[in-house]
Amino acid sequence: IYLSLLKVDAQLAALPSGEGDTVAAPPPLILNESERHLGQKTWVQLLGATLERNVAAAAGALDTPVLTEKAPAGGKESSASKPSQQAGGVPAKIATPLRTGEHDVVCNDETCLPRVSKPAVPGGSVGGEEVDRPARQVQHVFTEQTLSASSVVALYFSASWCPPCRRMSVLLKGIYAKLRALGHKFEVVMVSSDHEESDHDAYFCAMPWLAVPFSQARVRAELSELFQVEGIPSLVLLDGSMRSIISVDGVRLLSRHPMRFPWKSDPPPCTPSLHPLADRLLRRQPVDAGAQTLLPMYVPIDLLSQPVRVRSIVEAIAALRHCDKLCTLIAVQDHAVKNTAYLVIALVQQTFTALLPMPESPSASAEAKAKCVWRVEVDYETQLDAMVLLQRLTEHFAAAIFTVDHTRPIDAVRMVVSLCVGAVADAMMRKVAVDIPSPVCLHLMGGGAGGVEMGNANRGFAIGPGVLAKQ
Repeated sequence: IYLSLLKVDAQLAALPSGEGDTVAAPPPLILNESERHLGQKTWVQLLGATLERNVAAAAGALDTPVLTEKAPAGGKESSASKPSQQAGGVPAKIATPLRTGEHDVVCNDETCLPRVSKPAVPGGSVGGEEVDRPARQVQHVFTEQTLSASSVVALYFSASWCPPCRRMSVLLKGIYAKLRALGHKFEVVMVSSDHEESDHDAYFCAMPWLAVPFSQARVRAELSELFQVEGIPSLVLLDGSMRSIISVDGVRLLSRHPMRFPWKSDPPPCTPSLHPLADRLLRRQPVDAGAQTLLPMYVPIDLLSQPVRVRSIVEAIAALRHCDKLCTLIAVQDHAVKNTAYLVIALVQQTFTALLPMPESPSASAEAKAKCVWRVEVDYETQLDAMVLLQRLTEHFAAAIFTVDHTRPIDAVRMVVSLCVGAVADAMMRKVAVDIPSPVCLHLMGGGAGGVEMGNANRGFAIGPGVLAKQ
């Protein structure tokens, strides 16, 4: 089997792509919470198989200021090129453009953008003179074995040509030494942004922590892209066990709270005693929701769409028809409309007491009878349509008025609206249709075929709200 695997590896390496040995496996299929760790990258996948560590870090090398310009002729530095000093010999904050030969980089007090192609650092050739570099004494350690025991791992993106990076390195070196002296499992891994290995070596020789080997350019580029590093210095704090991100703004976090290790909040305590019945709210078994049903549709009801005035028999019947439509929509949508009974009562009351004019009494003047909309001639279809609408509105009103509590205002509304409906119905029944006269109408008017059967001759019966109005 081993020999067969070697043959397969050789065949994959001989493919035209030339990347048979670097083909990555597909990502694992995560089906539940217990398998979530399978989707997280290991330290080897993040940082490579090995890291570099200084055998003996040079003390004070991090405080060396950056050379911003070449020395002028004659061996003396100009005031513009000499780095400013604060009290105690600590270099002051540099906020001037940094000349690097091929490109210019503007560094403020906190960061440098962008990364340059060939930076200038202490050491090497400056102004034609050679500057001594500290000896490079590093050892290679295994990534997984070194970082697996750390509680917090800080990825430090820095470069030798960046003045803010040098100030941050001095601060980080002091915090690193204090935390390690207190027994905290804190580790720093430097990710260099230099473009020359000699510059990286001269800068890293004073650092007591780990570093990604300069030869692993692909790993350094992938880390910058993974954590979206746009400027340096940048410090990304990772959880040592789960390799999850604690903070991507570690520079500010360590500057303000350097000793609050491990810089992450504790999970909320489990207090089942404070909620003794909370377990009853949990559904231990899946709940059957039943068959899928569509929610009932809702048709909007516009109670303000009623007409304002009625001036003819046609407008009166249209108002009755619209009132019947609104009452029907209210009645069939009680799942979405509240107080349906009171809405129907108010709508019918508005229609018969404020909108429709009442018929004039038989004793009214000829001018008043001429203006009455109910005394005009109509055909049989209009007469029947009006009576059917009055019947439907009466049913709506009766179904609503008898489902609410009996009070004096409700009793008054019940009597007045019923009398108004009866008056309009009496006025419509005491008409002789111009096309098909109704025998019932002729009988109520006292002009039936059988003679005077009910009431006085040529008088019939009449219902009007006149008596109620006087009361």
